[in-house]
Amino acid sequence: MKKTRFAARIIAGALASAVILTGSLAGPAQAKNDTGWPTGAKSGDTSVLKDTGWPTG
Repeated sequence: MKKTRFAARIIAGALASAVILTGSLAGPAQAKNDTGWPTGAKSGDTSVLKDTGWPTG
């Protein structure tokens, strides 16, 4: 019984480490490509404009 629990802890630890490592490597790669500009907009399409927080008018 103790061997089974020990093996389960090792597997769970390895899985958690893999998830954390994957997330830490994917974040900077995704942020590198993020320009902050909306994508997929067609020329003249104003529906993608977002609230910037700056007063207008």
